[in-house]
Amino acid sequence: MVFPVRGLLGIEYYLVYAIILEDVETSTSITYYIDSNTGDLICAENVSNHASMNGTVTGYIFPEHSTDSKVQEGWDIGTVSAGSYHDETTGTGYYDITVPSTGSYTVTASLESDHLRIVDYSGPELSHSGLGYTWINHNWSWNNSGTYSAATDDQVNAWYHGTLMYEMFKNSPFNHDMMSQHYFTDYVGDKLTIQVRSDNVTHGYYTAATGKILLGQGTSQTSNPALDNDWIYHEMGHAVYYSIMDSNYYSYGGGDFSTIKEGLSDYWACTINNDSQVLEVSKPSSARDLDNDLVSGEDCLGSENTLYCVSQIFGGALWDIRQLLGSSISNNLIFESLFDDAVIIEDFLDVLLVNDDIYYGDGDGTVTTSTPHIDDILYAFGDHGYYPATAS
Repeated sequence: MVFPVRGLLGIEYYLVYAIILEDVETSTSITYYIDSNTGDLICAENVSNHASMNGTVTGYIFPEHSTDSKVQEGWDIGTVSAGSYHDETTGTGYYDITVPSTGSYTVTASLESDHLRIVDYSGPELSHSGLGYTWINHNWSWNNSGTYSAATDDQVNAWYHGTLMYEMFKNSPFNHDMMSQHYFTDYVGDKLTIQVRSDNVTHGYYTAATGKILLGQGTSQTSNPALDNDWIYHEMGHAVYYSIMDSNYYSYGGGDFSTIKEGLSDYWACTINNDSQVLEVSKPSSARDLDNDLVSGEDCLGSENTLYCVSQIFGGALWDIRQLLGSSISNNLIFESLFDDAVIIEDFLDVLLVNDDIYYGDGDGTVTTSTPHIDDILYAFGDHGYYPATAS
């Protein structure tokens, strides 16, 4: 083509090649005009004609238990695509994809992100594919507010609460991304998996060997663990602990370590819900209440000497710290103490005190009477028989 250029002596004409390059990531189109004789670049012109494909993704979830009324939430699902263009949703579910021109695009998404996937053992995984137009918002909901549907509600609820807890630990103040731990991903792979409607699983459990949280269907909607965030948060708590403990998660076996694992997982479920009880709706026979007066060596004896009774004592000590110090300080102290491989309850107490001095005291990790919260921590544990209560 002939390309005119204004020079010092007036208009000059060049025979040029016009080469158009498009950057799919930024939806930018640039035309480069190349002198056909010399190969020199004469000029470049941004010829992008950008348009926007946007909308909001929502879903209906059970806030805590399946007996709650569903509420509509904005959906942080990760990536929404419009053809070969994409955008990450915000926490409210809004996306805004820059596309090269006005028109129609196929909008797609799934309940899968760079860190978490949902698998439905009994049916297909949810996905969205619909024709959208740049001149109108393309909104959708993963499910509806009406009658319970196992094919959709189990996946939606597990995704929402699983993502919520994952993001809680990934962001401040914890700043712990499970999927950045290489020894965790050696077992788990590239994503943590939550499997709903699992076969031969009545309730739920976490298996570190495969990195899967398996949630059954219960014996009714009320007992369905995928619809009770206590189950989801508790099992996610195991995954968090495993991502920190590495292979030691297996080697320590039972005893105090099992008590600590279960008590911690109950604590995270309770602190997220700001509710001291877990499983009181979906499995009352195994319900725990961390706001308790149980004492080690005095309670949970004989026929009541079960793991979940004993772990309720340890969880009660952690909950008492939260009640005395507030969730911000207690969460930080408890989380940081996970990194010290304390698998005996008394050692866990010592680690809590050391971290209290490091994060809230003079920072040298030496526990003294001036360690800021020593009285409250000792009192919380002592009240449950783990250490003499020295505070009044």
